[in-house]
Amino acid sequence: RGVRESRLDLLVLLPTEYLLLRQQIDMVPMLVSMIQGQPGFHLGLLCRIDAATALADLQDGDLLLADGGVGDLPRIWLDSVLCAAGQPTADIYFRQPRTVDRAARAVLPVFFGQAAACIVNLGAYDTMVELNPQLGREMRIVHKSPLLPMTVICARPDAYEYFGWALEQGMGTLHEDPEGQQILNIFGVDRLVPFREEYLDPVRALVHTERATEEAHP
Repeated sequence: RGVRESRLDLLVLLPTEYLLLRQQIDMVPMLVSMIQGQPGFHLGLLCRIDAATALADLQDGDLLLADGGVGDLPRIWLDSVLCAAGQPTADIYFRQPRTVDRAARAVLPVFFGQAAACIVNLGAYDTMVELNPQLGREMRIVHKSPLLPMTVICARPDAYEYFGWALEQGMGTLHEDPEGQQILNIFGVDRLVPFREEYLDPVRALVHTERATEEAHP
């Protein structure tokens, strides 16, 4: 409504939100987040290395999903992995899926044997391993997601015509300024780069799988 009524000029959307909303309102996608040199991030399904070797070993175990500010992407991705293996969705396959607010609150209970598995942003997990190498020695990545964009920055079309070029220039060079880099660091982002439609292909495939699963098992 804010876009339609010209009250909003700029939107920062999760990729799933963008795919949904662009069917309803006109938006110009401008920029995406670059993280560790890539236009997105990977999710990982992790367990203790001595507890499981494959997805089948985790059935009926407790599952922790780290929110990480990426909305429902972890659940959608996990359901696609389970679907490909001919299994039901996560809320059925696992005993008690639960969402936590930080990667550490997902990884450490698994490390200490208090939960069977977790899903986290692998960038956050890599940082934890740097601080505590024992995590890397005793944890296993059972599945790794495709590269998923974190956010899509969009503008209302008439606003883009008026100042879109200035926004793209200013936001695209934030990383060149110390204060701008500090702002990006808060969100775990290296820099902002121009949007490309193919960045959304993995998310589009996940959403398609989710819809097909819902239609097959209403």
